[in-house]
Amino acid sequence: MERFGRYWLKKEVGTGGMAKVYKAYLAGEGGFIKEVALKRLLPQFSADRSFVAMFTDEARLAVELSHPNIVQVYDFGRVGMEYFIAMEYVSGITFKDLIITSRSKDPLGRPKEEAVVFIVSEICKALQYAHSKTDPHGRILNIVHRDVTPHNILISYDGSVKLSDFGIAKASTNISHTETGFLKGKIAYMSPEQARGEALDGRSDIFSLGLVLFEGLTDKPLFEGRDSMVILRNLQRGEIQLDHVLKELPEKYRSVLRKALAPVADERYKDALEMYNDLTNILHELDPLYSSFKLSELLKALYREEIEEEEREEGEREGEIDLQTDISAERFNDETSYLGGDRDLSRVPSIKTKALRVLKWHAIPIISAIALISLVNDIIRPVIFILPALVGISLLGMMITIVANRKRLPRNGKLLALL
Repeated sequence: MERFGRYWLKKEVGTGGMAKVYKAYLAGEGGFIKEVALKRLLPQFSADRSFVAMFTDEARLAVELSHPNIVQVYDFGRVGMEYFIAMEYVSGITFKDLIITSRSKDPLGRPKEEAVVFIVSEICKALQYAHSKTDPHGRILNIVHRDVTPHNILISYDGSVKLSDFGIAKASTNISHTETGFLKGKIAYMSPEQARGEALDGRSDIFSLGLVLFEGLTDKPLFEGRDSMVILRNLQRGEIQLDHVLKELPEKYRSVLRKALAPVADERYKDALEMYNDLTNILHELDPLYSSFKLSELLKALYREEIEEEEREEGEREGEIDLQTDISAERFNDETSYLGGDRDLSRVPSIKTKALRVLKWHAIPIISAIALISLVNDIIRPVIFILPALVGISLLGMMITIVANRKRLPRNGKLLALL
């Protein structure tokens, strides 16, 4: 395994546009091991101030969001010139994985509707929490995820559902700023206002979640098979033809999808809680006792081999990490953490800034020392010639004293040994 600051990188589990994600371990004293997912900013972006600001935004947003349906961030910092985010590792799959696997392994050829409704309702809880989040003064942070897709919904093998990747989330406290008209997000899951580059609120995420719900129920994206630019133009114009694609679904789903996917934001659910209530009512009709335990049973049936492989890896990890070195107990000189205390994440240093600091704190003292030595050179030079003579006279005096008192010396010669 590769060592990265205080972390051991086990294996790469994903790559995005600006970072790689690893399954990693944080090893502590006394055999402590913490499993984490470590997102490492790609080297080519570490020197780019705008990318570092986006990466910082993700960390500072996510660390403020403490909710069981949101992936938790533990640490954010830098090793050398590489920035990283250490977060909760979810042992499981994505919602997209579940949709794909169900095509071949589930008798229906798609995920069971109870599972789909439960998963989407759990994400409603995450969005409601994020959209309602306030700062210490009680002001709404106006957080909008902007990238709610099946790929960013993680499902653990124990049935927990979590929203991940706040990499392009928007909040009023962001360091980086997106200009009006600039698009961020996956086109196939954008809201019309997002496609137009307009200002967004939580209802944009509700539209995206409606697209996720449709895909889970039908096993296909709403805009499947269309060119990205065609999708973008249709979204910008608000041309979303739902009637012909919804006709095969039961009315209870059609009503939810019509409201979630309304082209005009004012006609959608006013918030995620309202959508959650409708989905919960449907879930109670399907299975009043459905919970994460039943979702876990479904996953264990579909992913038995993958779960066994994870368990084997868990059994091997302690043998791969040499805890005798206690490397985790030392604080690496080249690692800086930006979480905890009152550190201002907006002041994360760039490579250029760090280089200037090195010059300031190392080059300037060296130059000053050289100047000082030159100044006192006339005083030091005579001492250099006098010092050997003084040492010689002292040694001669010691030898005369020893010879004069040789009869008094102990027979074991300890005094001579000490001298």
